[in-house]
Amino acid sequence: MSTAFLQSLSKMPPQNFYYFYGEESFLIQEAVARLKKLSLGEGPEDFNFDVFYAPEKSLQEVLDVSETLPMFSPKRLVIWKNVKDLNARDQELLLSYLKKDVDTTCLVFIGKKPDSRKKIFAHLKKTKQIVEFAPLKLRELDPWIEVIAKRHGKGLDREAKELLLEKVGTSLSLIEIEIQKAVNSSEEKWISKEVLQQTLSKHRLESVFDLAKAIGQRDRLQSLSYLAQLLDQGENEIAILALIARHMRILNIVKEGQGQGLNASQLASRAGVPPFYLKQYQQQAALWDVQHLDQIHQALVLTDKALKSSPISSPIWLENFVLKVCES
Repeated sequence: MSTAFLQSLSKMPPQNFYYFYGEESFLIQEAVARLKKLSLGEGPEDFNFDVFYAPEKSLQEVLDVSETLPMFSPKRLVIWKNVKDLNARDQELLLSYLKKDVDTTCLVFIGKKPDSRKKIFAHLKKTKQIVEFAPLKLRELDPWIEVIAKRHGKGLDREAKELLLEKVGTSLSLIEIEIQKAVNSSEEKWISKEVLQQTLSKHRLESVFDLAKAIGQRDRLQSLSYLAQLLDQGENEIAILALIARHMRILNIVKEGQGQGLNASQLASRAGVPPFYLKQYQQQAALWDVQHLDQIHQALVLTDKALKSSPISSPIWLENFVLKVCES
């Protein structure tokens, strides 16, 4: 669905509204970048591109900005991130806004999976304005890996691609981080398996997973210990947070699936984990309630925003995140 959507952007003008959700944040960023280019053209970004976060900005405030005319640009692009379930009032506000058909703005919500049982979301799904950015299948990853490498001015041989998938998995966000590390360590035109072996540290990768597991077990002292080790080793802070986010997402899926009465095979399939790992996730999920997992999601979003806006304070933001989520 997400790749088809990205391809469609080159064939038709953007619609006035979209709702993006899903685990593959790299593709969401790609969609926003393409919409930005299509909407703004050569127009100035400062006057025509706005990014807001819920609940810092209310829907009413976002819609007020969305109804402002663009300056020297075909369209205005307005992004509202961290969107959760819209209450009845917000649904009415959004419905009223959509009826106005504001064709001078492309408004994009980025958030959790919307409840398709609600009338407004059911309608948007039919009009293809709700887009899920799910993890790609293995056969879909190859061209995207090449795109990422090319953007960094490099090529990537087959063995290097296979090593990336083996060590990093299918997350394009993490793949991009590892490619960037390889680019910074070599002036060669092609990224080889040997170069990646030097920049990919199995010990570091396993330590990051150990950190995510410790957080899942709500072990504050062990989590802080692992975090300190990773930071001392120079591990990328955003990569650390991305793996924690993946781990907590799996716990959330397992928790919800158990509440729906899914069996072990169904749970493993939905969470995207090997069946022999499922028991560990079930044990950790039992330590959290749904409300706390929602709070973790909020903390992840805010920490991600803080890391990108204040990189100098990255260790402090990560430590605060661990302290907050592991509190009893």
